[in-house]
Amino acid sequence: MNTIGFVASIQQILQRILVTLPPKTPVYLVGGAVRDLLCSRPTHDLDLVVPGDAIRTGRRLAKALDAAFYPWTQNVTPGD
Repeated sequence: MNTIGFVASIQQILQRILVTLPPKTPVYLVGGAVRDLLCSRPTHDLDLVVPGDAIRTGRRLAKALDAAFYPWTQNVTPGD
């Protein structure tokens, strides 16, 4: 995994995510973290996209990382 540009703490989290997922599971970093990286700004959260049961995977990752889990749904209206 290429983590060029991220501070060490984010690199460590990304490595822990890869270790937690089943081998060869694709995971895509999206959203604000990508914007922050491109703008050389600090990153405060990670938005991920994974194939399959993303809710279950998200809960699994949050538990393994002792982190918060906020699922995105299509029922959310911007600004809510």
